[in-house]
Amino acid sequence: YSSVLRKQKYYLAAEQLLEKIPAGWSENANIIMEKALVKFAVDEDDKGHLLLAPVLKEGSQLRGRYLYLSNSLFDMAKFKPSDEYFEKAMSLHSHGFFWYNRAWSYSQIGYKDKAFEALDKASSLGYNEKKSYEADPDLIPLQSDARWKILIGKLK
Repeated sequence: YSSVLRKQKYYLAAEQLLEKIPAGWSENANIIMEKALVKFAVDEDDKGHLLLAPVLKEGSQLRGRYLYLSNSLFDMAKFKPSDEYFEKAMSLHSHGFFWYNRAWSYSQIGYKDKAFEALDKASSLGYNEKKSYEADPDLIPLQSDARWKILIGKLK
């Protein structure tokens, strides 16, 4: 329920709910990540990073946690920490499809430079079918940019 409150920007209510979590649950990775996301939401990034330190150690779920944090932070328009966690996830295992999705997200909010950077990475990692790029309505905002023709020229 705290994530619903956070997504609706009821940060104080989410924080209060998370403070009432029973002691046995306070070390649950999902709850810790939610607490950290609330800290990021209220611009307490340092506290968010401190909360996350114990759950972002080696492990089989590390990449998934990085992606969850990245996507959640992106949805909150916290792009700098979102990018940091995305880069960490991609450093563990990268795939062009993830970069492509990142690009169309940036395209939709008008961040053309970041969108083109991500599309370049997507294509270099093998996600490079020209027809897909040209037919994607989420990439339409990029098509008037001079970089679009250069990018399309590199695709198959």
